[in-house]
Amino acid sequence: MPMPPAYERLEAIEDLLEEHRLLIHEQLATLSWQEVALVFQAEQAAKAKTPSEKEAAPRVSLALAAYQDFTRRLLLTYRHYEQGLRERLAALTPEAP
Repeated sequence: MPMPPAYERLEAIEDLLEEHRLLIHEQLATLSWQEVALVFQAEQAAKAKTPSEKEAAPRVSLALAAYQDFTRRLLLTYRHYEQGLRERLAALTPEAP
């Protein structure tokens, strides 16, 4: 017996939620890497000996901080989108008896 179209749609939404969940985990891994990179950059700035090394350290730090801010905002966007999908899924899912 074929599945009703509503259930096929629910399965598609669940698949989409799973894709977004994986994306969120990937973004969390990226954020973790960025935090490690910022610590590393600070250590390198402390070790800098030449003027060019000392001059480059803050620029690298600013670039990493900007990228980290971008990835955090992206993560929040995905979380907001996922919450919206969950709400739509809950509205479409029949209540259990």
